Amino acid sequence: MKRKALLLSLIVAPGAFADVGTPLIWATFVYMFIGNALIGLVEGWLLARLFGARHRFTIAIMMGANYVSAWIGAMTLPGPLPTPQTIEDVVRCWLAYIVLFVGVTWLMSVLIEWPFVAVCLPRTPHRAIKSLGVSAVLQSISYVFIVLWIYGASVDSLATETVLVSPRDIRVDPHFELVYIGREGSTWKSDFQGRRRLIAIAAPSDPAKFHELLMFPSFQPVDLRKESEREILVRTGFWAFEGLRTWTQETNAERFALETPLTKWAASNATILPGDHVVFQLGLDQICLFELRTKRIALIARGQRPVVVKGGV
Repeated sequence: MKRKALLLSLIVAPGAFADVGTPLIWATFVYMFIGNALIGLVEGWLLARLFGARHRFTIAIMMGANYVSAWIGAMTLPGPLPTPQTIEDVVRCWLAYIVLFVGVTWLMSVLIEWPFVAVCLPRTPHRAIKSLGVSAVLQSISYVFIVLWIYGASVDSLATETVLVSPRDIRVDPHFELVYIGREGSTWKSDFQGRRRLIAIAAPSDPAKFHELLMFPSFQPVDLRKESEREILVRTGFWAFEGLRTWTQETNAERFALETPLTKWAASNATILPGDHVVFQLGLDQICLFELRTKRIALIARGQRPVVVKGGV
């Protein structure tokens, strides 16, 4: 269910999307299948009003132009564009990535819809140059609404509400270690500063449970704190929109997530450690350490299925 759905969902509370998708999926569906018709209607009406073109013909052409432009963009972007590869890229350069993405999509729309605008203005002097300028103006107006619509359904709090630090800046109980599968498929054991060594897994106390944790994604956090220390609660979910959610009995939930048209990374395989630290997998191959009270985050390693162990595997 990678692509989209209906306008009605945007009226529903975000929590209702846990089983049927996310606001971004639904908002994108509405934009691709309904929004383009509305945008084309407005652009065609403006062209007919300002340049005396035929209303029905111009509106039909501009509706088609918007569908062509949107679907070309959907099939090609962000493909050739630089995109964030790690949480470090996101926190440090998020605004630059967003500006580049919006700028390139705007320019593509201007160029793709340029010949459609020219068709609508057959008797305009210097039609080629003038229609390019008109296309740029129309896209500038449309993009205000498109960006507000899509951004309103996106979530980027993982980029905007966290503080990136080195793993050395977050102190974790040294008795705990991390076991995970590296990107090359080998099994590694690491401390929480990123120092790792290749291991052959010895027989754990509960082989079936350990194998399940290491082999399969999990969205049910493992809490290693004492009951008396569990003031801040944590939850993850299947959708990137859900992210890493935290709350207490006295405060509302906070969500640290990243789901935008540019990047979507779900949080999984979370383990909560004494001291209110969370180790979790972000996206396909990032293992991160998050400090709940300070909102500091660090990238420990590139890999999958992190499992926290104490006193050896």
